[in-house]
Formats: sequence, structure tokens, C-alpha cells
Amino acid sequence: METPKIKMPDIKMPDIKLPVDLPKIPGMEVDMSPTRAAFPLSTKKIMKKTVKYAGLAILILFLFGGIVLPIIASVGSKIKYLGLILGLLSFGIFIVAIVIFAAVYFYQKRYFGKYFYDFTAECIMIRKGAVTQNEIAIPYEHIQDVFINQDFIDKLFGLQDLHFSSVTYSEVEPHIDGLTKGSAEAMRTFIIDAIDKKKSGEKVVPPVAPVVEETPAVVEAAPVAVAEAAPETAPVVAAEKPAEPEVPAK
Repeated sequence: METPKIKMPDIKMPDIKLPVDLPKIPGMEVDMSPTRAAFPLSTKKIMKKTVKYAGLAILILFLFGGIVLPIIASVGSKIKYLGLILGLLSFGIFIVAIVIFAAVYFYQKRYFGKYFYDFTAECIMIRKGAVTQNEIAIPYEHIQDVFINQDFIDKLFGLQDLHFSSVTYSEVEPHIDGLTKGSAEAMRTFIIDAIDKKKSGEKVVPPVAPVVEETPAVVEAAPVAVAEAAPETAPVVAAEKPAEPEVPAK
């Protein structure tokens, strides 16, 4: 005898949406501009700066611990609870390293959000600073050279820096760092073209981010379950009662 197969119904999880939006961390918003939208910074810049500055501090901290702890262990061999003291010092160094890394990371995240640059029709505007901000404006006519630079840490993260040589800022070299290779080369091409247009008297058109057209989502109609029709049965007709024979009158 065959075991009857039981078909389980299809169960779909409902879409769960939060009743309110999650709060954003204040101070971490990005100061966006049309130029930054067209030539965006890479988010790898945050981790690159964190590794560069926090890594050096943590290295010094661990070197200090690696030198001081053995000295304490050798000098204070007769100190009671020496093992506990060394363990607490080691744990403290580890906690301080985590705090340094987290502090530098959030500082660089805010610095990344406040990093503003915009290419107008007349000049290049750059504004930097996580707490206090400095802003400079470089006219295209004052730019002498545009070049791309990359140090060792930039190569590890695949980043490039765009530098400007200007007669206005001879002591401090303006630059935009933390760019991808594509953004850096596109920015250099735009600036060189803007310099040539200014020399010939043409108008410089500021860059605009390409508009991405959204493809309308195709909603598939849910299959409609059709109930099977019950087999048609012949109508039931009541049997006729046979007629009684007539009795002749006397």
C-alpha cells in the first residue's frame, strides 16, 4: 500500500520594517558637493589614516610594554603578586591600544565626512578639518602643475593623491587625498582642460555626477490557486409511485 504524499504549503516570511528610522551618529554626515559626487573619495581613506596614525601609537605602546614589563619582572622578582601585577599591566596596555584605535578611527571618519572640495567655474575650493576647518580657493589661472602622488600606504590600499602646484600657495601644497585611480585621473584631466579653457577665454563647466536611471522593478503576479470543480453528478429524480387499480362501483 502506497503512503499518501502530503504537500506542505509554501510559507513566505513577511517583510519586517522598523516603525522608525535608526538614529544617525551626529557629526558623521558627509559634506557633499557636485564635484565630490562626480569624483568621490574612497572609504578606504578612513582605514588608511587610522592605520597610519593609530598604528604608530600602538607600536610605540607595545614596544614600551615589551621593554618595561621584563625590567619589572627581573627587578621585582621578590614582589608579592608579581604575576598578577604584570598581567594587569599587560591587560591595561591592550585596552589602551583598543581605545587609541577606536578614537583615531572615529576622528578620521568625521574628517572624511567634513572633507569638502568643489570645482566651480572660476576656481577649486577645498575645505578640510574634523574640528576646525580651513578653506582655500585656487583660481585655475594660478595652477602651474597637476600631478598624482602615491606613498607606500597608498599603494597598500589602492589610493592616490592629487596635488596642485600654485603660485598662491607656495609654502603649503594643496592636494586632495584618498582618491581611487579612476577619480584621480579624471580630476587631473578636468583641471588641465579647465586651465586650457581659461587661457583661451572659454567657459568652464563644473563637473556633474552622472545620473543613474533606475530600472523599474518588474512585479510578478502571484499565481492564483484555482479550486478544482467537483465532478458533475446526474440529477436525482424521484421514482414515480405506481397508480392503484380502480375498483368498480357496486
